[in-house]
Amino acid sequence: MHKILISVAAFALITGVSHSDEFETNEEAPVTATDTAADPHIWLEDVEGETALDWVRDQNERSLSRLQSDKRYAELEAAALDIVNATDRIAYGRIIDGKVYNFWQDETNVRGLWRRTSLESYTAGASEWETVIDFDALSKAEDANWVYKGANCYTPDGADLPRCLISLSNGGKDAVIAREFDLATKTWIEGGFESFEAKQNTAWLNKDTVLIGTDWGGDGSTLTESGYASIVKEWTRGTPLESAKTLFTADKTDVWLAPIVIEMEDDRRLPGAVRGDTFFTRTYILFDENGDAHKMPLPPKASLNDVYKGQMLVALQQDWQPEGQDVVFKSGDLVSFDMEAYLKTYALPSVELVFRPTARQSFEGVVTAGDAALIAINDNVVGKVLRLEREDNTWTTSDVTLPGKGQARIVFADRKADVAFLNYEGFLTPDSLLSYTVASGELSKIDAVPAKFDAEGLVVEQFEATSKDGTQV
Repeated sequence: MHKILISVAAFALITGVSHSDEFETNEEAPVTATDTAADPHIWLEDVEGETALDWVRDQNERSLSRLQSDKRYAELEAAALDIVNATDRIAYGRIIDGKVYNFWQDETNVRGLWRRTSLESYTAGASEWETVIDFDALSKAEDANWVYKGANCYTPDGADLPRCLISLSNGGKDAVIAREFDLATKTWIEGGFESFEAKQNTAWLNKDTVLIGTDWGGDGSTLTESGYASIVKEWTRGTPLESAKTLFTADKTDVWLAPIVIEMEDDRRLPGAVRGDTFFTRTYILFDENGDAHKMPLPPKASLNDVYKGQMLVALQQDWQPEGQDVVFKSGDLVSFDMEAYLKTYALPSVELVFRPTARQSFEGVVTAGDAALIAINDNVVGKVLRLEREDNTWTTSDVTLPGKGQARIVFADRKADVAFLNYEGFLTPDSLLSYTVASGELSKIDAVPAKFDAEGLVVEQFEATSKDGTQV
């Protein structure tokens, strides 16, 4: 799935330049006299041009010298280094093929280790880590400055896999290469998938097919006006990336385009794409067996989630009345429809209300976890996790019991894993990693950062006051 980082969005707001952490061109666009007259700062668009980079270096030097002259600088720098190099940090992980994988950096492993451990030792808080990729060693061996930018893994049931596309950035820039890696042998796959350097998105369709959106040709001609990929293609194992088959082309005026794959509960994988019509609206597209594109009949401000109990879960960010239905769903609702029924005709079947937040709640997200689904909400400034069930065409939720009235988020969940990982912290509870076992409903602590004070005998209570206009706060 696509993503837009806060730092990139902030840059776009400040400069008016639209870029994504998933897509980038290395082309240095020429600056004309007309451009400069219309916008004297147009040269900042050329983000890798020497003029722009020299300006950035000058600003960094000016800022750093001023900061370092402050008598507090050395103390604050030392405190920051102690935090980032602390050995008692929580090692957050994800389950891949029954093992827990974690990316770890410290003062010894500057570029980091991608490592794994057994699920049993991880949930017991006694992880015995095995290095999978040492990025410092890889950089030295390949005379590069590799920075790990994530792993996109394909783990079908009963296959002689898993394999992952590892995203590597040379020097930490947004442009990456994707290189195929075998988790079983801990080796790069010779002759496997390997893309050229660019901002890009990938999605596994099957073990021999990858969907990819990138800067085709590297000259910027296949990008949108905002600098994002505009073409998604199907890339087959053993063929050059340049020969990949085009599946969908967005308009130049669209913001971005990225590939997606929807995984059904019977392990079928459906190819698709998501088009960012604007930064705030999107269109979902599915491709049938003939490669024909079908626009999903959803409102512009809606987000696809997982398929659960045959129902496609959709989060709404706007009010919506589906065509042919009398009901109007509200912004913030979680709704669903029968995915198999949709695939038969590509017409929207009846839409159901799954969950509606109250006036003091906000929906944060939903994920499948084993045979259940989990919803994260904010309930009157308290974080909660709800377990979602569907029986006899009826949706119900129940609370996952958390340690107190703090903040909670789901850090990992997957349909193929019976264990989900949650993060919880409160006024009296330090940042903690919890495991939730779907089958039993058991919640247990895996790890926590050290407490900064003795909380024994202290309690947290929540009260409300009524304002002059009668509003309870």
